[in-house]
Parts: sequence; C-alpha cells; structure tokens
Amino acid sequence: MRRLVLAFVLALGFSALLISPNVPARAAAPRQTLLAHGFGAPDDIAWGPHGSIYFVDFGNSALNVLLPNGQRQVLVSKLPGPEGIVVLPDGTLVLAEQIPNQLVRIDPVRRTTRVLVSIPNPTTQAGIDGIALDSHSNAIVVPDSASGRILRVALSSSVPPSARVTVVAHGLGRPVGALVEPSGNIIVVDEHLNGAFRIDRNGAAHQVGGFLSVPDDVVSDGHGGFYVTCLGDGTVRHIDSSGKPSLVATGFASPQGLLRRADGTLIVTDEQRNSILAIHP
Repeated sequence: MRRLVLAFVLALGFSALLISPNVPARAAAPRQTLLAHGFGAPDDIAWGPHGSIYFVDFGNSALNVLLPNGQRQVLVSKLPGPEGIVVLPDGTLVLAEQIPNQLVRIDPVRRTTRVLVSIPNPTTQAGIDGIALDSHSNAIVVPDSASGRILRVALSSSVPPSARVTVVAHGLGRPVGALVEPSGNIIVVDEHLNGAFRIDRNGAAHQVGGFLSVPDDVVSDGHGGFYVTCLGDGTVRHIDSSGKPSLVATGFASPQGLLRRADGTLIVTDEQRNSILAIHP
C-alpha cells in the first residue's frame, strides 16, 4: 500500500531509526544495513535464487531483483501497479497487479508474463496488495483488498476456470497482506481495521495481537508468531505465538515489504526513502 503519506515521520532523519528486536533494554541496538536503494518506491519483496531478493517498485513499474553483490536488475517492466509476489516451487512467480486487479504468472528466466486470473473490482478502492502461497491446497491466498474478502486461487491446471477462485472469508475492512500457517489457518493484516486476524478453516476471523497502526505486510517468525510492517506509525512489530505484541523497530517513513532470514535478520523496504534495509538480530 503506497498512497499513505506520513509527513510527521518524514520529518525524522534516516539516522533516527531505532531498533530493539527482542533484546534487553540496556543491550546495544542491533546493526542495520542499507542493502540498496530501489528505483524510486520499492514495495513488496520475496526471496529469489541464491540469496537474491525480488522486489517490485512503483518507481519503475517493474519486477526487479537485488543480487547478493548489491547490483539491481530489471526483470519485467510495464507492470500496472505491481504489488505482492509469491515464488512457486518451480521458480516461476505469481505477482499481483493492483490497477487491473489481477494475478499474473511470470517466468523470471524467459521474462514472460501471462494473466493467471482477473478479479472484478466494482469499487473505487485500490485493488490487490499482498498475496501468499498456500502449499496445503496448491493455491494463492488473495486478500481482495477492495471487497474485504479473502480468496483462494487454485494453481492446478486440472481445476476449471469457473472453479478456480473460491471465497475463504468476507466482511473484513481492507485486507492487504497474508501468510498461511502450518495448520492451514491464514493470518491476514487489515489496514482499515488496524489489526491482524487469524482466519480459521470455517472462515471465521479472530483478531490477534491487538491494535496495529495501518499494517501492510506480514511474515512468519518461524516459531508460531509473525512480524508486521505498520505504515501508520512507521514501525515493525512482532506478535508472538501467544498473541503478545512487541515493538521491533521504529522511525521508518513508509515500511512496506518484509522478509525474514533463517538467522532472524529482517529485510524491510522503506518506500518513501527508496531503501531496502537489513535489520540484524
């Protein structure tokens, strides 16, 4: 989600970034590293091969890759409102295009794109934001942001087009990011309802972690909890497996995409500062 303007946060200098991920109050703040600048407005991110990072950027309307040596490459351009990214087991990508409200499948080697599914958006609200892979059902979980629904889009070619999209849940505000838990439940963050919600197999939504100020992206912590970027207060927060929230980092202008390495390092895009950062544990 890239339209929110946080003028009061922009007044802070880049050096004002305060990091405190799960350490005692008197411990030294973990190191933070600027990995690269984007192409103007980096947003959602996903792991690429050999430690590279795929990232979309509204600045060049493209899917890009950040290589481990710090070089940036444009893979596919002229994407109308590129947002969420999912990497499939075969190495191809599914990407959400917000303006036409559709999912496209991208071959990053051949650099080809084809439409996977288009989702009607009869509202005036901005379309799809983040998406997630559901390996349990070989599908993509789509927070249909404009409608307040959670959809599941089947990837199997054996599923007929008329049955490819099913509704998992409805009645949310503006869901914008998701992850699928090992149990099969879905964690969704909703920027209008200012919170994270666990969607069970019956489609019921239960809030987790209390108030979150305009949450945007969510990633698993590997231990039953998750991290969330929050646009409303320029923070990254952690919700543990019991639902207890804590502050991880603050002072961002517009924290968007979020990834976690196995060693606990977080990768965050700060759209308004055109930056891709590593926050080390």
